[in-house]
Amino acid sequence: MRFHSLRRHSLGVLLGTMVLTACEREAPRVPADTGGAVPQMTPAPVVATPLQLAPGTFGFANAEGSLLLAMEAIALPAAIHSTVCPGAPARAVAAAGHQPHGTHDTGRQTAANFREQSGDRFRVTGAPVPIDVSCFLTADSALVAGLLPLETPPEPPRPSMRRPAAPVALCDSAWTAPVATARGRAIAQCWPMGQVPGGPVLFAVRFVTRDTNALASLVALDGPTRWYYDFPAVDHGKGQAVWRLDDGGTFPAAAMRIRFVSRVRGVLVVGMTWDGAEGENAYLLAADSSGAFRTLQHTYRYTAPM
Repeated sequence: MRFHSLRRHSLGVLLGTMVLTACEREAPRVPADTGGAVPQMTPAPVVATPLQLAPGTFGFANAEGSLLLAMEAIALPAAIHSTVCPGAPARAVAAAGHQPHGTHDTGRQTAANFREQSGDRFRVTGAPVPIDVSCFLTADSALVAGLLPLETPPEPPRPSMRRPAAPVALCDSAWTAPVATARGRAIAQCWPMGQVPGGPVLFAVRFVTRDTNALASLVALDGPTRWYYDFPAVDHGKGQAVWRLDDGGTFPAAAMRIRFVSRVRGVLVVGMTWDGAEGENAYLLAADSSGAFRTLQHTYRYTAPM
């Protein structure tokens, strides 16, 4: 799968600290000698401090759902202790050694080719994990503890993974109206992506194209706060591809899925996948103080049929 505005690449595993934005107040400094007078205390400046998020990566399961293979190299596999899979509770995992490259490897990151792919393996504790979806392997207990219940719309039938263009009416106007106002741009289409009961709602929108300037966004709405993950593109018209080579000029939101949502020390973290003809892009996104999502991880999983 190719993207016009998204580079087809992997950002790799973050081997160090993933830095998000949090705030704390710096303790005011009191002069050592004030001559007995009570010093005037000025408001302390607000300074950014890092929120620690331990390393992790996406992986896929074998045919039994008992093993997961990491899709990126991991510096300390023994530190990975959990996996988060869509539609299933978090599972405990343990490092099970490094798997060498097989002689019959087809290059596909699928259950059928699991034994032939090289990478770090992890054994699943308890019930098996789903085999047709990407799971996130993590060393971060806060990410797992902060998982929120997520309600998602039914997935479109395979293999086309497509459904008719969705009108704005499918989304609540309370979602779309503030977005159109804030971005100064009318919304042409909207797709519900998922909702946390009593919490954030996530949806995708396609804005009205201006000249050749096309724009779609994933939006998270949490009370009065909104975050955007933008997909800008160039529209050449006449049904030509816009966001990727096989889209026919239509934003392929039907293939986009929210896999999990977590709140880590007040920061919204979203796991998302986007299917295509040859594979899947998997993202780990974090809501930034700027009102946008930042990419913590972007991994491409190649699954093209034989």
